[in-house]
Amino acid sequence: MRAGCDAVFLDLHGAMVVEGSDDAEGELLRRIRAIAPKVPIAVTFDYHTNLSPEIAANANVITGYKTYPHVDMYEAGRLAGDIMARALRGEIEPVMAWGWLPLVPSIMRHAPEDGPRARSSRSPATRSAREESSPARCCPRSRMPTRRSPGAPPS
Repeated sequence: MRAGCDAVFLDLHGAMVVEGSDDAEGELLRRIRAIAPKVPIAVTFDYHTNLSPEIAANANVITGYKTYPHVDMYEAGRLAGDIMARALRGEIEPVMAWGWLPLVPSIMRHAPEDGPRARSSRSPATRSAREESSPARCCPRSRMPTRRSPGAPPS
């Protein structure tokens, strides 16, 4: 990476455990960002990832699986790649939105097809544009306060 690359793509889970860090994925992204501060980073996560402010601050594109078992890993990776390719061509400028919701999900009913997640698990043909966003997804527009990710191209 120090020699140069166009982008970094990572396929992570979002629940990595290592000694000495409560946020292994956030630490990994922070270290990559320290080595290559201007290189855009795209990452995919499990739909119930432990998404942290460190991850949001150091990634330019985040996408998440929407199924369990994870049968849509290819689609999540493809989405991250498509967003990153469009950003590298200057067609879009991904913006990261980050915020905490006052929710405590039940581990007994945490499958994507249950409750509020069921809306985004329906087939793409039946989803509205509003339902296309997910907690672990890059959103070009959001009503939540935003901040520019490090390494993002200038406006």
